[in-house]
Amino acid sequence: MSLLAACLLCTAPQSDASARAADVAAALAALRAGASVERASAEQRLAVALTAADVGAVRGALAGADAEVAARLVNAIGARDEHVELAARLLVLDEPLARDVGARALRQQIERWLHGAFAEPRRGKAATDALSDWRMRFDWRPIAVEARASANPSEELDLERELDRLARLAPLPVGIALDPDLALAPNPRARAVEPTFGAWDVALDALRRAARFELQTPEQWPEWGEPTRPFAVVLAGSSAAPRAPGERLVEWLAEVASTAPAPRRAACARALAGSSWPAGIEWLGRRWSERGDAAALDGALLAAGRGAVARALRSPEVVRTLLELVDQGTDSAGANAQLAAVFAGADAEERWQLAARIGRALGAGPAQNDDGSSRVAELAAGLDGAHARGAFARLVALELLGGAHPDAAQACARLLAQDAVRADVPLQSPQRTARVLRQALRATVALGGAAVEIAHPELLLACATDAASARELARLLEASAATAATRASGAAPAAALGPHAQLVMFAWHLARGRSREAAALLATVDVAEAGAWARAAELERGNGAAPRVAQAARDALPADTAALSDEERSRELESRERIREFEFHAGILLPEAEPLVVDRAIRNGNLELLARAVAGPAGEAARAALVDVLRVRLADEAAGDDDAGRRIERALGAALRELYAARLDEAADAFDAEVGERLRAARKHPLAKALLERGWPRLPPVDWIDLEAADRAP
Repeated sequence: MSLLAACLLCTAPQSDASARAADVAAALAALRAGASVERASAEQRLAVALTAADVGAVRGALAGADAEVAARLVNAIGARDEHVELAARLLVLDEPLARDVGARALRQQIERWLHGAFAEPRRGKAATDALSDWRMRFDWRPIAVEARASANPSEELDLERELDRLARLAPLPVGIALDPDLALAPNPRARAVEPTFGAWDVALDALRRAARFELQTPEQWPEWGEPTRPFAVVLAGSSAAPRAPGERLVEWLAEVASTAPAPRRAACARALAGSSWPAGIEWLGRRWSERGDAAALDGALLAAGRGAVARALRSPEVVRTLLELVDQGTDSAGANAQLAAVFAGADAEERWQLAARIGRALGAGPAQNDDGSSRVAELAAGLDGAHARGAFARLVALELLGGAHPDAAQACARLLAQDAVRADVPLQSPQRTARVLRQALRATVALGGAAVEIAHPELLLACATDAASARELARLLEASAATAATRASGAAPAAALGPHAQLVMFAWHLARGRSREAAALLATVDVAEAGAWARAAELERGNGAAPRVAQAARDALPADTAALSDEERSRELESRERIREFEFHAGILLPEAEPLVVDRAIRNGNLELLARAVAGPAGEAARAALVDVLRVRLADEAAGDDDAGRRIERALGAALRELYAARLDEAADAFDAEVGERLRAARKHPLAKALLERGWPRLPPVDWIDLEAADRAP
């Protein structure tokens, strides 16, 4: 290369920058030209040429400017989303006119995104009704909201966490922005969140009643077919003054750009991201990548977890910085100002939560970074030797990205075959170690599967803490063809396992065709869950496993009962009844044997079995028993709307659903009418009043999103 060519290459960027600056200066000067056509042309040129670096030039142009010059600058800055940073810089200047121009330019951008954002908002019931109307435009799955705070007044509801989880997992067709004042206030001491099945707006209303917050929404909503997502603002109920949602966005952005305390700036960034305003989210991402603003990262991660990924987070350099953040922690963060700022004041639990948020953000995509490199390959390559926190973040991202990636799946599977985390972590928190291992199994399956041999099956089984987590773990073990169950059965006897871990073992034995091992668990496993699993497996694969398990369980019983003691005979009878219950739930019980099962359920108060039996040969007896349970409950004036009452409600709803599913409409209508009549007759009873207020009949959904089970929490 000649010396002249080298000089031209070196001076070209500087020449371009100088030419652009000169063009901006000429256009700013032309705003004061005598001819209106020149002033209009200057405004259009500025709309294209302005950048955030021109804040000084714009500030100078505003000195002594008249109303027209200010208005034309507002139009130029408000014309493009890329000018958000310039408007933000104007907002934090000392000059009132500069701040006014920045705010008015932002208002133009927001109004272009969401028409009516600056009108007085809807409040209270009007806001709730607007959300319900908006929900009807979209397909939605029911959501299960269980109690997140108990009735114990010392327990607190993490409102921000619950709202974010609802927004991420529902997912919501609206943005949910938590007002910074409420986010920074002490967690509200809330009533227990009522267990709720319903659409996302019903779940949001359950949280509202528990935390006593107020919702405000824009007055005008997008027309059908518009891509815009409106948003709702969550405010403290006692101080929810009506202010236009757009004005709140301007205020939050100004505080992020200001020198306010870090917690306040971070809360404003999260509120801005929660609104789903695309230009605001892009601005947060650029602010983090260009300035290392930890508050902006807080907002950008929240938005990415909800599916709105700022382009700056797609840069391979930013991806590596985020991975370095979760890998190294504070030990080496001092060498990087960005990392040090993010970790400032964070305790160990907050770092784990940050790792999960980074994992969700990286998993939101795309699978390829902006430079064309594979994000899946980069994440998988860093698994070996990673800190437990770094491994968890990568595994969350890999599961969300998914796809057919055999090498990445094998990398995840290797974690299960060795110590997945550093040796000191299991001693500190075995439950967290178990969650890392479970996440490795999830990622392995999501990436197409690989041969899995689990070194610590007892830790994985500890993840089965309820029916939903047990079913998920069983599906993962089955899909991954893992060899964990054999080891687990040798590591601890079945009686030493919890009931949900036993269900996992049963399902695994069933999938591998180990009928005798599965049958041995019928003595202690929840036969309703085991039978339902076997029934689903039969519908999916048609392998006839359930009858073989039932027969193996009978073969294991004593052939000669005459020599048994009374205690042994009682245990043998109990075993036979449990086998029949399993067959009932598995759908293989002979019709003539079903009355025996229903009689036992009536004696034992097994409402769940009675609800399943209402459409069968003994259906009339099952329906009468359920109605009688309700009658006895309503006759007890001291009985309230507690766990026992809700169990009755669930059983009645499940029974009605069974009848409709069996197309026994006449019997279903009669059952509905009888229950409704008893509730209305005892309407002053706490249980009857609660059921009527919640809207009997309320059928439990067949398919729903369990927020607790679906969340990838560390």
